[in-house]
Amino acid sequence: MQASYGADKLIVWPPCVLLEHTGLGHDPETGKSIGLNAAEVRSAVSAVAPKIAIRRVVPVYKEEGHKGRYLVVFPDCDAGYIDAVALHDAFKDRKRGRDEWGRDERQEVRYGEKKKELYGYLVEPHEMKKLDRKKRLVRNWKEESFQEKVMKSQREKMKASEENQKIEAELLASVNEQKRKLAADEAAMDKRKAEIMAVDEEYAAEERRQEENRKKHEEQKKRMIDQFEAEKAERLRQFTEKEMNMRAEINKNLKDEEDEMARIRRDNSSLESNIRVQQALAMADMRARTQVAIATEAQKGLDEIKTRHEFKLREMKERHLEERKKLLEERAAKKEAAWNSYNVGQEALDKEMETVLGLECQVCFEEFGPERPKVFYIACKHAKSCQPCADELWKKNHECPHCRTVQNKKPIKLFD
Repeated sequence: MQASYGADKLIVWPPCVLLEHTGLGHDPETGKSIGLNAAEVRSAVSAVAPKIAIRRVVPVYKEEGHKGRYLVVFPDCDAGYIDAVALHDAFKDRKRGRDEWGRDERQEVRYGEKKKELYGYLVEPHEMKKLDRKKRLVRNWKEESFQEKVMKSQREKMKASEENQKIEAELLASVNEQKRKLAADEAAMDKRKAEIMAVDEEYAAEERRQEENRKKHEEQKKRMIDQFEAEKAERLRQFTEKEMNMRAEINKNLKDEEDEMARIRRDNSSLESNIRVQQALAMADMRARTQVAIATEAQKGLDEIKTRHEFKLREMKERHLEERKKLLEERAAKKEAAWNSYNVGQEALDKEMETVLGLECQVCFEEFGPERPKVFYIACKHAKSCQPCADELWKKNHECPHCRTVQNKKPIKLFD
């Protein structure tokens, strides 16, 4: 049916296609007419129009049995009508349409063939009224305007399609513009990445130089510390050796003093023995004299001897005390000289070490600078720490990290 979509007409709604020549004769037992089943009809329609989907087929029955007809009912929409018209045209193209069925029906060729050939055509309202006046085969079918049911929807779809095409064109232009901007952004990003990579390479080279300088500084500091430790150990060894020599000399002097005291004690003992001997001799010599004269002379001689002995003993003790005092003063002077020599050397080493290490914090070993200013501890006069380390240590305790002296006030910042 090459329908004209411009003119209006009445059509059956929902659209239906009537299939003819589906009968198979009479049942010998019941005598009623029989026909193809629904599956066979669907298969035959698919052979005629493979692309059309058949949803519902309805056989036409009367009291005498199958009438050899089937109604193919399509959905009640413009697409359903278009499929119905396509099935109608497919049968017409195969010479199995309405006109051919009217001719072949008159010639009675619809029964008895070896191969069933179906006929089909779009049902018109007057044909549907004869076929299903009581609306039992297709419930609530009705006559509708072709323009209202089909063409109006088609025009709306065409309008929507034109709008969609316009929107698609705008979207395509927008996408192309976005692609162009994206390509420009990617080019700018690539240029920026190249610049960032160059900066990163310069930064990496600077970091390598800083690392090399830091390693050199660490090596130089290690060498100076090793040198300082070696000099400190050598001076400590020299001081220890001097101290040992001084102690040996002091011990020798003490031994000499003890020997002198022993000699003095021996002399005293010998002198006392001589005095006793002389006293005995004097007593023996004076026995012949009178008892009073002997006693007086003996007492006088004894007093003289005793006086001389005490004077000599006192003189020896004073000389011994003077020698001992002189020896102790010499030993104290030597010890003080040795300590002064050690303290002078230690102060020189401390000043040298302070000169070496005075440029960096003694806690974190970072160099002093604007970000790490030097701080001064008031109680102990030390200034060997940076402000970040001093602030961190002040939270834990109020002591100098160098000498552990307790501080009453927070260290102050020094401006170099």
